[in-house]
Amino acid sequence: MDQEQSTKIKEDDRASVAELLKRNLEYSEKIYESVNKINRHFFWQKIVSAIYLVLILAPIALALIYLPAYLGKFLQNSLNPAAGGNSIFDQLGDSGGLKNILQQIEKK
Repeated sequence: MDQEQSTKIKEDDRASVAELLKRNLEYSEKIYESVNKINRHFFWQKIVSAIYLVLILAPIALALIYLPAYLGKFLQNSLNPAAGGNSIFDQLGDSGGLKNILQQIEKK
């Protein structure tokens, strides 16, 4: 009688272990799908971050490279009409107020 009970218990244990393994496999598959979705999200997030970085840093780098030359020419021609260009104050129609202030600053 004891053998029958022990074999019955072993069969019940096997059935419960098999059921637990089946449930564990289902949960593992769901976790695997979730991890794949997260990994895809991280991949696209890195790509978008790189694009944003390029969109922000490229204009800044180009400005640092090309802007000083253009600003130098612009300021030279605009603030010093004797260099060959019209003064920016003449182009803007300034009656001389701002021009006088700048001349006073240059004298000091």
